[in-house]
Amino acid sequence: MSDEPAVESTKKWPPSGWWLFSQEYERILWAHWPVPTDVIRHLVPSELEIDTYDGWAWITLAALHMVKMKMHYVPRLGDDNCAEVETRTYVKAGDKSGVYFFSVDTPGRLRAWIGRNLLHLPWHAADASLAKDGDTTTFASSRMGGDASFEATYAPDGPRMDVPHDSLDYFLAFRNVMFGMKEGRLLASEVRHRDWHVHEGRMEVRTNTIWSSLEIEVPAVEPELVRYAPRDDSVAWLAHRV
Repeated sequence: MSDEPAVESTKKWPPSGWWLFSQEYERILWAHWPVPTDVIRHLVPSELEIDTYDGWAWITLAALHMVKMKMHYVPRLGDDNCAEVETRTYVKAGDKSGVYFFSVDTPGRLRAWIGRNLLHLPWHAADASLAKDGDTTTFASSRMGGDASFEATYAPDGPRMDVPHDSLDYFLAFRNVMFGMKEGRLLASEVRHRDWHVHEGRMEVRTNTIWSSLEIEVPAVEPELVRYAPRDDSVAWLAHRV
């Protein structure tokens, strides 16, 4: 039986099929920067083409609260409620468009183990926390044994946005494949998202050394776009060879 998911509407949730695990996120921040492709080419496997919009590659920092993570057909385990910060870019392999993660920092041991061993993504242990005050989130993360920290306050800054299929927001937000590498082989994990809402966002950054820890020079301290989602539910399939 194939591990590939069937293409189906997200109106049915969770979708049928042999997906590996489900996740529930809330208070999601996306901060997006445009960069020349050569700024990140050395960090992206040669098997992947860097996807561009209007000639620019894009890099994203996402901060969020993971509310729940559950393996399929397995009772829910304990340490799945945590803060998390991710960095990624946008890539293609053949007819598949998806994301390639530079880093994922989280205190959640279960999530880190799944990320490293089943999805083959660069998970790191971190001290991470968040505090809620209405719609405002105060977030802090510091990687254990490394100089990669992020501290900020963020919130939605407007009503739900319309996201046309040809828009930059669609290019950045709606991706259904996560790519990773294992022993020199390119792997892909299919992802499905429940219907979700994107808002304009605002943020005030106190510390951000994550880009410098990756040796990425961003052209501006402030991101080009800040976006917010109150919630995202997703399921992911086991990584398979591309």
